[in-house]
Amino acid sequence: MTMPCERTRSIIHTGDFLRDLSKNPSVPESIRREAKHLLRHYPDPWIVLSIGQFEELLQSTAPDDPKRETAIQLHSAMLSSSPRTLAPSLLATTLRSHSVTRAWTSVFLYRR
Repeated sequence: MTMPCERTRSIIHTGDFLRDLSKNPSVPESIRREAKHLLRHYPDPWIVLSIGQFEELLQSTAPDDPKRETAIQLHSAMLSSSPRTLAPSLLATTLRSHSVTRAWTSVFLYRR
């Protein structure tokens, strides 16, 4: 079974590979152009990490855990609304979550 951290790591490394490929002058122009095209709508690493964290939380908490409901509300707002439409408390939590996500990126990506 693929773990959320493995899936997250794979998606982020695929994005890194496409970015490297799109900038490599030794690769034919048509391939670089296709890599750039694929990256146009590829998710940012922080979004992928956030979804991975969300999935881990859902798997590790009981259905009646208050943290679970908060995470569902937060991620729904993050992924479907602009920050201006978030409730102030959710926006503050989102910003803190984004900072925390960046801080532990290397731990999440490289743990075994």
